[in-house]
Amino acid sequence: MQSMLENANPAGYIANCAAVRDADLRQTVSSIKVTTLVVSGTHDPATTPDDGRFLAQQIPGARYVELPAAHISNIESQAAFNHEVLSFLLS
Repeated sequence: MQSMLENANPAGYIANCAAVRDADLRQTVSSIKVTTLVVSGTHDPATTPDDGRFLAQQIPGARYVELPAAHISNIESQAAFNHEVLSFLLS
């Protein structure tokens, strides 16, 4: 992952971050109709647990899980992430 980020085009990466930052979809997430797992990292400063809880509350039937991680929980808390995703997919 580090190599991928180090080799990314800086202008493209910055533009991608700006697009994600500027996309406010809070009013539309309630229209999601598929079973949804929302994963948050306890220590994520960018997409906070409050953000994750908001999404889970707005998406009908969504499941919320908070992991002891920051922004990249699938790497920072790999075992817990894999457990939660597999449990979700098998439920």
